[in-house]
Amino acid sequence: MILFLGGSGDLGSIAVDELRRRGEEVIAPTSKELNLTNQGAVESFCRELPKKYGVIFAAFVDRRRGETIAEYDTNLSITQNVLTYTRPEWMVFTSSIVVYGESPTLPITESSALVDSGWYGKSKREAEHMVVTWSRDKFPALVARLPGVFGGRSHRNQSFDRILVNGFKSGHISLGDNGHLKRDWLSAWEVTEFFLHYMTRPVKGRVNVVRGDSLTLDEYVAKALEVAPHVRHERLIKIDRHDLPHFVFDPSHFRSSFPDWAFPERQRDIHRLARELVQQLAQTAKP
Repeated sequence: MILFLGGSGDLGSIAVDELRRRGEEVIAPTSKELNLTNQGAVESFCRELPKKYGVIFAAFVDRRRGETIAEYDTNLSITQNVLTYTRPEWMVFTSSIVVYGESPTLPITESSALVDSGWYGKSKREAEHMVVTWSRDKFPALVARLPGVFGGRSHRNQSFDRILVNGFKSGHISLGDNGHLKRDWLSAWEVTEFFLHYMTRPVKGRVNVVRGDSLTLDEYVAKALEVAPHVRHERLIKIDRHDLPHFVFDPSHFRSSFPDWAFPERQRDIHRLARELVQQLAQTAKP
């Protein structure tokens, strides 16, 4: 059984449904059903769990709620309660590349310097430390640093999703110099598939869950528009801009930690996202 904390978020909104579709038993309490900041509520909830279960810990207040010490305190309170009262066989904590700051030295590896670029980044970094320290000699816990996820169903606020939605509405996408930015985004679907892979042989540590082949934003858009040719994509001349805040990763640590894992074809999920967004926009446009 899987206890999925954060099941209504950008990642969880896809992952919970997908895990269940694959035959997994998943408990995914909403924030109304379980207030993770309430120590007594978490203790009572966990007391009723079965003896054997794993935890996917993706419940975190993100930067859309603000960059204040209140959100920082909330995130660390959530982390403390989850670690104190759960008794899992394994845990995956979904962290973020935000722990490396806004302009990290490239390529990014797990030994790259961690930089507090704000209260959210600081809370992610400190939560990582809490997870690793608390789980030591208790259960395997993986800190999975995600480089950015697209395809969630919560608010469609992810960068790639938002770019496509705006383009599908206007019929035109022009990112300017931002089109040269390099990213290693993953889809919520392939992250879910990785969770399933991890469950078969849990390991502990910190790892950047990355392909290691960052694309420019213009390249992501071009792949999406293969199934939406009605949208005009205006691109600048392709150049290698070293002054831009690229996110380029060294995937060697990830590959050595999970030698049997191979990412699905990225185009598959980019096309899937584009089709879903087109369908949703068409439905909302109906009188």
